[in-house]
Amino acid sequence: MGRLSIGLGLLLAVGCSAPTARPLEIFVASSMGRVVGELIHAFEEQHEGLAFRLNVAGSQVLRMQIEQGAVADVYISANPAHADALHRSGELETPRVIAHNHLALIQLSGNRPLLTWATLGRAKSLVIGSPEVPIGAYTDALFQRARKRFGDHYKPGLAVVSREENVGILRAKVLLGAAGAAVVYRSDALGFKELLSLPLPKELDAKTRCVAAELTGSNHSQAATFIGFLSSEKALLIFQAHGFELPQ
Repeated sequence: MGRLSIGLGLLLAVGCSAPTARPLEIFVASSMGRVVGELIHAFEEQHEGLAFRLNVAGSQVLRMQIEQGAVADVYISANPAHADALHRSGELETPRVIAHNHLALIQLSGNRPLLTWATLGRAKSLVIGSPEVPIGAYTDALFQRARKRFGDHYKPGLAVVSREENVGILRAKVLLGAAGAAVVYRSDALGFKELLSLPLPKELDAKTRCVAAELTGSNHSQAATFIGFLSSEKALLIFQAHGFELPQ
């Protein structure tokens, strides 16, 4: 499958066959747009005539849209905190963990000298996620752990030139040479030969949780079926191919 181009608030209509009912409205975190696009194509093969509409944006943006009354059937979040909040307010069924991810440091493979997690404080230009988005919150927590591991001299925050709203922008800034390095999800570097992806040391690593749930207000007959498909053998193979780790 080719790269799926996604951006903040992008709406994608998926489905080639004539729909037999209204589209299944899926709100998906930007960091999961590519893998969910492939999952939809796989689900489509089993449900001819079903159409989909994707709203791809930051998990927090999607949560806000749902709270403000946006029509949705399925919510897929890169941070369970947003899904849990919607569940507590009665707008979402119980969230289910569908995959795990990990953080990674990306830089152009031709860069010299190459940065490591231990030398990240020497970066001349670093871009990370905004604190209110999942990737930013995960990165801030990582930096706290890293300072305890590497000492007070480890201050990558001094090199942060911008904080962005989604991982696609972070990756693009590195690819375009606008930033020397970025902290993204491991899955975001997969398939880009120009990028060197450096995993976290074991003592600093903390896997993230990706969750999905049906909206309580959804009356689409295939919403629950699609949620169930995300745990199928075929779906799990797709998650793995995109660099995600399977739930235990």
